[in-house]
Amino acid sequence: MKTYSIANQKGGVGKTTTVHNLAAGIYMQTQKKPLLIDLDPQCNLSMACGLMPDQVDHSYFDFLRGADFEDVGHDVGFADIIPANHDCVLAESWIENKRRGRQVVIQKRMEELAGYEYDYVFFDCPGNLGFVTVNAMIAASKVLVTLQCEYFALEGMAKMQQEIQAIEEDGKSVELCGIVPTLWNGTTLNYEVRNEVRSQFKDIFYEVRIRRNVKLGESPSHGKHIFDYAAGSHGAEDYAALSREFLRREQ
Repeated sequence: MKTYSIANQKGGVGKTTTVHNLAAGIYMQTQKKPLLIDLDPQCNLSMACGLMPDQVDHSYFDFLRGADFEDVGHDVGFADIIPANHDCVLAESWIENKRRGRQVVIQKRMEELAGYEYDYVFFDCPGNLGFVTVNAMIAASKVLVTLQCEYFALEGMAKMQQEIQAIEEDGKSVELCGIVPTLWNGTTLNYEVRNEVRSQFKDIFYEVRIRRNVKLGESPSHGKHIFDYAAGSHGAEDYAALSREFLRREQ
């Protein structure tokens, strides 16, 4: 079971869109369901999978506090998901207030899933580097960054590196395994930032670029991934290519 945190220190850079559609692309190509875990109290991944927060009785926050996987997991066709609901806004302070082991709360709960035959698990992290995101990075040990190739991207990558270094100094192993350029519109600035980041992270910088696409923005409101919603769109084309590149790199 390979586990990945999809992370960035800011919101609005395509984390949820990437978790949703990368998982769907993997399923379409392998017929193996990934497990998705929605760690963001905004619940966007859960809603994109057709689960409304006010109808989710048991969330990942319940799982953290000891609920069985069978009580929190949902089958959404192309994947299984531990969803979020509005109670999850309490998770950050709940972890922070633990006296011992607050960096490994999620890691310890993930041990329950060792007997399940998931090839891939993806955490959709909040848009910050708080306790929940750090927990997810430690539990996953692999971090995939979605990067909007604009001005603040370089600063964001520096903060991510600092956080990973701090985690490693605490004796935990975390690998930055991939950087995926998202919200691409082909501007000069896009190319300049991409080239700068790729020069520093040559081996892990993905060649696929996820272009801005209206259909990618529309599909979550219909509770569908891009392949079901608009199979002929640029968004479907890009996430199919990302899925192939991901599988090639990670198998």
